[in-house]
Amino acid sequence: MIQLRKFDSKISDSLFYYEELHFDFGNLCLIQLEDGIVCSSFFSWEELAKNSRIANLHGEKIRKKTALMNIIEKNIFQFQSIELKLWVVGTDFQISVWNELLKIPYGKTSTYIKIANAINNPGSVRAVGAAIGSNEHAFLIPCHRVLYNNGESGNFKWGSDRKKSLIQYENPALKFQQSLFE
Repeated sequence: MIQLRKFDSKISDSLFYYEELHFDFGNLCLIQLEDGIVCSSFFSWEELAKNSRIANLHGEKIRKKTALMNIIEKNIFQFQSIELKLWVVGTDFQISVWNELLKIPYGKTSTYIKIANAINNPGSVRAVGAAIGSNEHAFLIPCHRVLYNNGESGNFKWGSDRKKSLIQYENPALKFQQSLFE
């Protein structure tokens, strides 16, 4: 089970750790505190240090460590059996979108419109897309599972080919419309 916690200034003086894993989908880099993950990204540490809000704000307090990565590697994509705390930086609206993404079952997909309706804000489809795009937790908050209403894959911070690969990995039997992969 994944639990989101809003990142606040009280923890900004803490020491952060980062770790990297290389697997079929590329690099996975995590930034974490002792009690939760702050960022999970398909960027290398060097790319993440340039692109992450957390890395930009707290770079001097980040050290390399490898303890949590073993748990992630063994349970990749299927976190029902472990508890993970994710620290997030975002507005209440963004956090409501990310919590809704956590409800999308492994191997299933949803749409931007369905997410907007689920958070009782049906006119916010573009804002939902922006919130999904600002997610700093790669597949841990499964933004890759959200498609356009017409079945096309849409954008993905870490590349549309990676998004398609993640969806196929989670459900190889899923039959997509041709337009999803064009």
